[in-house]
Amino acid sequence: MSRRRIHAGFTLAGFVIAAALSAACLAAAIFSLMGDDSTPAQTKAAQTGVPTSSAAAPAPQPGVSTNVPETGSAPDPAPAQVVNKDASERKDPAAIDLNVGDCVTFGGGEPAVSKSACGSSGYKVVDKADPARRCPADVDKSYNQPAPPEGHPSSLCLDVNWVVGGCMDMTTDAPKPMECGSRVPKGVRVVEIKQGTSNVNDCASGDRGFVYNQRRFVVCVASL
Repeated sequence: MSRRRIHAGFTLAGFVIAAALSAACLAAAIFSLMGDDSTPAQTKAAQTGVPTSSAAAPAPQPGVSTNVPETGSAPDPAPAQVVNKDASERKDPAAIDLNVGDCVTFGGGEPAVSKSACGSSGYKVVDKADPARRCPADVDKSYNQPAPPEGHPSSLCLDVNWVVGGCMDMTTDAPKPMECGSRVPKGVRVVEIKQGTSNVNDCASGDRGFVYNQRRFVVCVASL
């Protein structure tokens, strides 16, 4: 009777162990299957995930401007140059016959400019410019002559009537000859006229000079 119980006990123990091993194998198989299913799910979720913020803009590179330059408007055309900043231009309906070397006087009558004796004139005609050209830029004054009945308009190119040894009153913008013994604020005596230079320091005498850069000469004067 004792042997049967022992045999039955071994049999029961073997059955329990076999059942436990079977349960362990089944549990391992289940865990293995669950692990295989979760991995692809996680991978797919990582591949299809949408970011919650947009990508950051690239940092600007040093020395590179990110602003688009505005298109500038076309520059305005340059204004026409004046013959000379100190020259005044006047138009008069009456045509007069003046030539290079003539001396002129300006007045308020008709015509506004008239031929006069050089001893009493403030200006001398040094050139005449037709419509195809202009007076030199350094003339002291210019005057637009009306066109004659048969011809074209022209401009008189005028310089101060400088005469070596003579004196001029430069007080106003209308120079005029004067007696050298008189005293005026801006009276000058012409001591020499230096040709071929535009440097006032080339004057051998006098205390200042009137420089004509384009035609390259200097009128050397001494203050009275």
